[in-house]
Amino acid sequence: MESNYTKMYSIHVGKNNVAVKCVQADNETDSNSVLNNDEDVIKINDNKNRDTAKNSDDSAKGGKSGSRKRIHGLDGIRALAVILVVGYHFIPQVFPQGYVGVDVFLVLSGFLITYLLIQEVDSTKRINLISFWARRLRRIVPAVFVMVGVSVSTALFIGGDVLVGIRRQIITAFTFTYNWGEIIAGSTYFDQANPALFKNLWSLAVEEQFYLLWPILLWLLIAPKLIKKRNVALVVALVLAGLSFTWAIALTAHGADATRIHVGTDSHAYGLMLGAALAIAHKKIISVRMNNRRYTALFFGIAGWLGIISLVCLSCAPLSRIPLGTLLPMPAISFIASILTILSISSTFAYSQWLNLTNDTHAIIQLRGAISERSLVGFLQLVPLRWVGLRSYGIYLWHWPLSVLALYCVPGLNVWVRAVIIVALTFICAGLSWKFVEQPIIRDTAYGWMHSLSKRSRVVVIAALAVATTLSGCAIVMQPEMTSAQRTILEARKANAAMKDSLGKSQKSSRLDSKSDSSPKSKKNSTRNTQKKSADSTKEKRLDSKKRQSTSNSKKDAVKSGKTAQKMHNQPEIIGANITVIGDSVTEASSMMLNQDFPGIYVDGVVNRTGANAAQFLADADNNPSVGRRHYVVVGLAANATWRQEWLDALLNQVGSDRKLILVNGFGPSTSSWIFQSNDVIAAYAGAHRGQVFVADWAGQIKDHTDLLAQDYVHPTFDGGAHYFSLAVKNALEEAYRS
Repeated sequence: MESNYTKMYSIHVGKNNVAVKCVQADNETDSNSVLNNDEDVIKINDNKNRDTAKNSDDSAKGGKSGSRKRIHGLDGIRALAVILVVGYHFIPQVFPQGYVGVDVFLVLSGFLITYLLIQEVDSTKRINLISFWARRLRRIVPAVFVMVGVSVSTALFIGGDVLVGIRRQIITAFTFTYNWGEIIAGSTYFDQANPALFKNLWSLAVEEQFYLLWPILLWLLIAPKLIKKRNVALVVALVLAGLSFTWAIALTAHGADATRIHVGTDSHAYGLMLGAALAIAHKKIISVRMNNRRYTALFFGIAGWLGIISLVCLSCAPLSRIPLGTLLPMPAISFIASILTILSISSTFAYSQWLNLTNDTHAIIQLRGAISERSLVGFLQLVPLRWVGLRSYGIYLWHWPLSVLALYCVPGLNVWVRAVIIVALTFICAGLSWKFVEQPIIRDTAYGWMHSLSKRSRVVVIAALAVATTLSGCAIVMQPEMTSAQRTILEARKANAAMKDSLGKSQKSSRLDSKSDSSPKSKKNSTRNTQKKSADSTKEKRLDSKKRQSTSNSKKDAVKSGKTAQKMHNQPEIIGANITVIGDSVTEASSMMLNQDFPGIYVDGVVNRTGANAAQFLADADNNPSVGRRHYVVVGLAANATWRQEWLDALLNQVGSDRKLILVNGFGPSTSSWIFQSNDVIAAYAGAHRGQVFVADWAGQIKDHTDLLAQDYVHPTFDGGAHYFSLAVKNALEEAYRS
């Protein structure tokens, strides 16, 4: 190695990206130095060349340095993580648990940031918090600003539901408090019918809050006097991870809202803290050479492969169908199996918390494997994976807003066609952001980047910023107070209340008329009229006697041949007093039309209901003295979650063998995979229980009248679509009556 020339490889760590640069160090500081540009750098000492590098750098600069080596495979891990997340949002029928990719991002962020901070303490004996936070903001804010500006401007032209809550979303996006903003507002993260435009920014908010608080705590833990006692910091990191995970389980056990548990910083910080613990415990891990630690490298390499395979398998398997054994691909975490088996977790969301923890463990083992095993590194270093990994931050930022905008523009577009188009647009936007926004500002800062542009380019940039700011302001001013579906439901509630008031007044008036008829004067007049009518009727009876005699024979024949239609079918009449309806917001939006078509019907529709508790809802109605056990049971709960066999079995058991069950299927945009899956389950269940279970084909009725749906493509409009919902129910009731 030449004394005045050392080749150093650096890993540039951004929010979700790892850019690699070869830096040449001579006697003078290179103008393109990573450190001069305030980029984060992980320096990895190579044991074999440590002395040589040190001697050469000492002779050249009189300081300490080392041969720097890149961490291979991190871009590949990021690429796999973002692919799982994008797959979950675009084709959830293939990646139903793909959201676990977010936990991989959190582990990597916790590891990289902590490693960088430890390096800074090693080299400077302190942590420059202001510089650290400035680098974080410069890395993250520009891309977010561009994405929000473009997305809000586009949403303004679309209008309607996509702008609901946009004021809160913009403010919390730029203050990195999106997760807490949604929790305070009572928003539902898992509401698929009306997705928020920037819902994906919750994880970015969690990371930014981690960047704000963790460096302060870490500095206190590894201050110069405690530098040799980093086991204290390790214990603290592990304890914080355990507390966060335990808190998430406790919130679930006490019935806390799923959104509160999933997006809360306190309840979803365990991935970040596990990554931080790995960085503290394995400060020298990257310097381990495979020829010195062959068996360790082989072990972690195999574990890394198993981690990747199991992570992908878990992402592709429905949560309800994941055996506990598949959560445990590595012996190192086999104790979780015992815990899961003993606790016999029944809560789906609690189960998902264990799944997230397992995925965090997978990410840690993949990271260790990526460092140590050649075949795994070779896979993770594939050019396509590296390309995606470098732009994973932009891909994560852009994919969700583009998906939401497409949903409101073309809700009926085929899910696969839509996925291809949005993925292509996402890659284009992420690539442009990486080349023209993220890299230049990382390299030159925003001020330096602006001054590096030509005068014309600066004018274009300033004009674009002005337009985006103006349009965003217009969007904030024009924000609707509620979605079109919410307006429909509100109108139905008002109409039902008005109808009940009108019915009450009518009944009161009828009672007054009855009281008036019972007065002495009215009785006298009634007697006279009755006498007159009696005389007239006597004449009519004489004239009609022959006709009655001629028809009596035919009536006798009818009686002999069979019973009346009602007795023939042995079914109660299709009237409102014989019908109970249990449903979700789609049912509630149609309640006014159901009341008009079936006076006296009992309709119980509530927003965000699923079939999980359908049997209990029906039991409550049956036990209600004002409702009672009605013969026809109509259940419409396909809009919010996929029906399960066990839910339907419990419901049918509550219905009993002496009643009829009508299941209403669902309709929604092409992305509503759970609705289409529910429809398949409903059709199969009705086929297996012919004669007792019937399908109200709401999807078939409305598919040719989608202009009568709210903008979410799920709920019927009050004055149009609800008619077809009621018609579907009526057809199913008639089929049940004829059976």
